[in-house]
Parts: sequence; structure tokens; C-alpha cells
Amino acid sequence: MLRKLFIVILAGMLMISFSACTAKEEGAADSAEENGAAVVALVNDTEIQRIDFETMVENMKLSYLQFGIDFESEESKEILAMIEEEALNNLIQQQLLLQDALEKRYEVSKDEIDDEIKQIKSQFDNEEEFLAALEANQLTLDVLEKNVANDIMLEQYIQDEIGEPSASEEEIRAMYEEYSQTTEDAPTFEEMKLQLEENIKYQKFQVSFGELIENLEAKSSIEILL
Repeated sequence: MLRKLFIVILAGMLMISFSACTAKEEGAADSAEENGAAVVALVNDTEIQRIDFETMVENMKLSYLQFGIDFESEESKEILAMIEEEALNNLIQQQLLLQDALEKRYEVSKDEIDDEIKQIKSQFDNEEEFLAALEANQLTLDVLEKNVANDIMLEQYIQDEIGEPSASEEEIRAMYEEYSQTTEDAPTFEEMKLQLEENIKYQKFQVSFGELIENLEAKSSIEILL
């Protein structure tokens, strides 16, 4: 249960995926300089690079493009500003979590990384397709392994910091009553019980996750350079 909640939260917040990971290869620095300062923020003196910020912004924009949003239009400026703010916050929060996990000496074994890489490779028909996907996303295997290691480390860290959320029978029934009063022909309580339980646990996890981020922010030095 917690693993599923973690994946939902982390995927949404950090955008960790093939498309959101960018290798620091030749040409990245030139691109950053063309678009302004190469560093967009400092988190406890750790730099957040513009190339990572712009990569995350571009990937977040993809979800809006399917709804016909034209980011070249004047009307979309507010949406773009919101995306940029969220992207920067995501990167800052990612760095806060990673720094605290490393400070608390979380480690990931090579076997754990290898197992995860095998699962990723299993999504492709052969090694050639996997390597082509890496190249298409400007990734190297070393960068992918580093991101996988961070994912695994953060999953264990967040599980230890937050724990497993729970939902009581009373809480589930209260949510069902609220839902059934505003919805015509609502399914029965038994039909909705599992879904409602998941919703309550997800909400509690989000609250705890937000509190964790707030605590880390309070004891950290964060400087925005945009």
C-alpha cells in the first residue's frame, strides 16, 4: 500500500521517468547559458541546474498540450508561470529529501539497483530497444542507475519517516455519507469501501508528506536564482 502511495506522490512531484531524466553531457552547459544563468536555485549550497529545470518544465507542459493549450499564446502565460513555479518547487523538494536521506546514511545496494534496471529492461523487446530509448532521452546507463538508486533510497526514507497510513471504519463511513449525500444513485457502501479507504489513506499520506517537506524547508537554506 505504502509503495503505491509513494509512487503516486513521487511521480507527481519529482517527474522521475525516462523523459524527465537528462544526462549532463556536452551541449547541456551551452543550452543553459543561452537561456540565462546555469543555476536556478541553491539548496543548502547544492546547485539546481537550469537544464534540469527546463527539462522538467517541458515534460510538465506535455500534459497540458493534450488539452490543446497553446503555450505561445498570451492567454497561456499564467499557466506557464504556474508550471515553472511547480517545476522549481519539485526540484527543490527532491533535493531536500535526498539530502536528508543521505545525511541519515541511507544506502542502496547494487543488487537493488540491478533488480530495478532489469524490470525497466523487461519493458523492451531486446537490449537494442532499451539502449535506443536511453539515447533518445539523452540518458546514459550510469545516469539511469543513479536515478534508480535515488528512487529506491527515497522510497525507503519516506516509508521510515511517514509510516503506513490507516483508515478506520468510522472514517470510511463518514466519507461515504458525505459522498452519497451529494451523488445521485451512489453505489452501496460495500461497493465503495475499498476505494474510499484508499482515498483516505492517500489524503493522510499527502498531509504527512507535506509536513515532512515543511520541516525540511524550515531547517534548510534555499535561494531562488531565477
